[in-house]
Amino acid sequence: MSWLNKYRFRIAILIGVSVAFAWILPNPLFDVPYSTVVLDSQGGLLGAHTARDGQWRFPLSDSVPDRFASSLLHFEDEYFYWHPGVNPVSLSRALWSNIKSGRVKSGGSTLTMQVIRLSRENPPRTYPEKIWEMVLAMRLEWSYSKDEILQLYAAHAPFGGNVVGLEAASWRYYGKPAEKLTWAESATLAVLPNAPSMIYPGKNREPLARKRNRLLEKLLHNEVIDSNEFSLALLEPIPERPQPLPRRAAHLVDRLQAIHEGQTLRSTLDPYLQDQTNEVLNQVAEENAYNHIYNLSALVIEVSTGEVKAYVGNSKDLQYRHDNWVDMVGARRSTGSLLKPFLFAAMLEDGKMTPYSLVDDIPVNFRGYSPKNFNRQFEGVVPADHALNRSLNVPAVNELQRYGVERFYQYLSSWGMRTLDFPSDHYGLSLILGGSEGTLENLSEMYLNLARAVQEQSPEKLKILPSSAAENTNLKPTLEPSLAWFTTQALVGVRDQNASRKPTLAWKTGTSFGNRDAWAIGYNPQYVIGVWLGNADGEGRPGLTGASKAVPLMMKIANFIPEASWFEMPYSGWEERELCLHSGLPKSENCRSAESLPVPRNMKEVLPCHYCHRYLTDTLGERRYNRQCLPSGMPYAWHSYFQLSPVREWYYSQFHGDYERVPALARVCTTERPSNPMGLIFPDKHNLKIYIPVEVDGKLGKVVFQAVHRNPESTIFWHLGDRYLGETQGIHQLSLQPEPGKYDLVLLDAEGHEIRRTVEILGKESN
Repeated sequence: MSWLNKYRFRIAILIGVSVAFAWILPNPLFDVPYSTVVLDSQGGLLGAHTARDGQWRFPLSDSVPDRFASSLLHFEDEYFYWHPGVNPVSLSRALWSNIKSGRVKSGGSTLTMQVIRLSRENPPRTYPEKIWEMVLAMRLEWSYSKDEILQLYAAHAPFGGNVVGLEAASWRYYGKPAEKLTWAESATLAVLPNAPSMIYPGKNREPLARKRNRLLEKLLHNEVIDSNEFSLALLEPIPERPQPLPRRAAHLVDRLQAIHEGQTLRSTLDPYLQDQTNEVLNQVAEENAYNHIYNLSALVIEVSTGEVKAYVGNSKDLQYRHDNWVDMVGARRSTGSLLKPFLFAAMLEDGKMTPYSLVDDIPVNFRGYSPKNFNRQFEGVVPADHALNRSLNVPAVNELQRYGVERFYQYLSSWGMRTLDFPSDHYGLSLILGGSEGTLENLSEMYLNLARAVQEQSPEKLKILPSSAAENTNLKPTLEPSLAWFTTQALVGVRDQNASRKPTLAWKTGTSFGNRDAWAIGYNPQYVIGVWLGNADGEGRPGLTGASKAVPLMMKIANFIPEASWFEMPYSGWEERELCLHSGLPKSENCRSAESLPVPRNMKEVLPCHYCHRYLTDTLGERRYNRQCLPSGMPYAWHSYFQLSPVREWYYSQFHGDYERVPALARVCTTERPSNPMGLIFPDKHNLKIYIPVEVDGKLGKVVFQAVHRNPESTIFWHLGDRYLGETQGIHQLSLQPEPGKYDLVLLDAEGHEIRRTVEILGKESN
C-alpha cells in the first residue's frame, strides 16, 4: 500500500475534481417560467398564456422536427452528434480568426455550449467564461442525450422580441406548429437565434432572407434537399411581423392557467366542435347585440366519457367592452326552471304518481308566495309529464310542496349540485323556479348523469383534461334507468316508446326572474349541449327567455354533432298498465275510457282513478238521480263522468271544451244533499294569514278575494265577520281593504250552499 501513500494527494485531488465535476451542473438547468399551452384533443393549439416574465416560452416538446434539426445543425454545429460537447477544430478556427482580427469575431461554440450559455442568461463573452462554458458543456453531455440537448436548445433559443423557443416562434411567425414548418420556414427560424436582437421578421427582412438562402444552398449542397425543394423554398416570403396566437378557447386557457401554470396541456376538446361552436356563438352574439344581450356561453359534452368536447366561456369581443372576459361557464346564475326534471324524477322514484298523473294548476298562496305560470294562465289540472314538457310553474311548486323542500334539497345534492350554499329553508318553494343559483358546468353535469342513467351507466364528472376514473369513486349512483327514461320522454313530449317521431334532443329551458338569464340544456345518447345567454352584469332584457333565445342557439350547435339513435327503453323497472284516459291513474271501474301505457313498476302508493264517478241519469244525461228518487218506470242510464272540484273545473273547462259537467241533481231527490258548486280561489285554505299589499306610491292596496261557481248564472253573497260585503255574478271577485284582525269569511249562493274560511289580516307586509 506504499503506492497509495505516495499518490494519496493526487488521488484526493482526482476524487475532488470528479465530485466537483459531477455536481457543477445546475439543477434545473433552466430556472425560468414557461407559458401555459392548451391543446385540443388532436394536438392543435387552442391558446396560450405568456410566461410570468412576459415571454412566449413554451414548455419543452417531446422532440425537435427533423427539418428544423437538419437546418439548425447545418447552420450552427455540423459535428453535433460527434463531439463530446466541445469541438477543438471549431475552437481553434475561432481563436485564430479572433487573433487575426484583433477582436472577438467568432466564438466557436457548439450547440451544447450554446445551451449552457442560454441557461446562464448570456454572461459577458470572456476567455475565462468560454473555458467555464466548455467544462459545463462536457458535463451536460455526460448527463443528457444528444436529442435531449437539441430539445433544450430548441425550447430556449431567442427568436426576437419576446419570443423564446422554436414552438412559440413557429406559432408567432407562421401560425402553425413546428412539426408543419416547410424547409424555408425551418431555415428561417434556424438562423434567427444567431442575431435575434438585430434580425427578426418585421425588421431587416432582406438580411434575414440572405442568411436563410445561404443555409438553403448549404442544405442543397449537402443533399439534404433536392433542387425542386430548393427552388420552391427560395420563393417563400419572409414573414412580415409576429402574429397573434390562436384564441379558440380563451376562457378555458385562462382557467387552466390558474391551475396548471407553465404546462402544456392536451384537453378533451374536439377541434371541429370547438371551432363550430365558437362560430355559432359569435354569430348569435352579433344578432342579439341590438337588444343589448352581450354574453353567451356553451358546453358540448360526450355522454359516454363525460369529456367536454366544446367549451366557450363567452362570446368574442377583443375589446372586452361588455364583460366578455368573464367565463360564464363557471358563473353562478339563477337556475330558472332547469331543476324541474329532477323533481319529476324524484316524484317518480317516490312511487306516488305515474308520469301522467294530474297535478294542480290553480292559483295558490304559500304564506304570501303566489307562483305564476309564464303565460299568466291556469288550467286547473294537467298531466305531470305535460306540465314538465311545457315548464309550468304552478304544478312544479305544488309538486315540491307535496314532495318536501328539504327532501328535494338533499336529492339535488345527491345529484352533485354544488351551488346550494344555504339551508333548504333559505330557498323554500322558490327552489324549483330559480330561487337557487347554478353554473352551466354543474347543471350540464347533472343532465349528463340523467342521460347516463337512461343507459344504465355510472355517474360521471365532467372532464376537461384526460383523467382516470378514480376521480369518480365518490359519486352516488343515480336514478333507476326506467325512471330516467320516463323523465327523458316527458322532456320531449313522447309517451309511447314505439312512437314514430324520434327526437334529436331531450331538452329543458330556464328563464330567470326579470329576464336576466336564458338557459337550455339538451341531451341524447351521445352528447349533452348546454347554453346560457344574458349579461354578465345581471341586466335583464325584454325577450330574453330560454325558449326564444337559448333553444335556437342550442339547436344550431346540435346541427354539428353526429346523428344518434334515440334511447332504448330499459329492459326492466316498468310495466304496461291500463290507465284512465283523463286522469293518468290506474283504471277504475268508473273510468269511461282507458289506454295502455308504460309506467314505472314502483307505483306502490298510486291508487286507482278517483276523478271518475258513475251517476244515474235520465237517458239524455240532463238530470242526475239516485235509486231512491228515480220516478217509477222512468228510463234511465248510467254515465261515467270525469269530475273536478269547482275551482279546478272552472279553469280546466276554459281549455277543454269537451269537459262534461256532472248534471244537476233532480229536484225530486230531496234526500241527497247536492255537492257544493262553489269554490274559493283565494283565500284557498283555513287560517290563512293575509298581508295588505303596498302599491308603488307607498299607499296600502287592496286584497282581492276570488271564488268560482259551477253555475255561471248564480249569485254569490259575501260576508266578512258581521259585515256584508256585497254580491257577485259571473266573475266572482271582491277587492277590499279590511282592518287588521281575525275574521270569518262566508260565501252563500241562492241555493243555500255555503263556504266558510277563517282568515287573519295582518296589515301591510314589513320589509
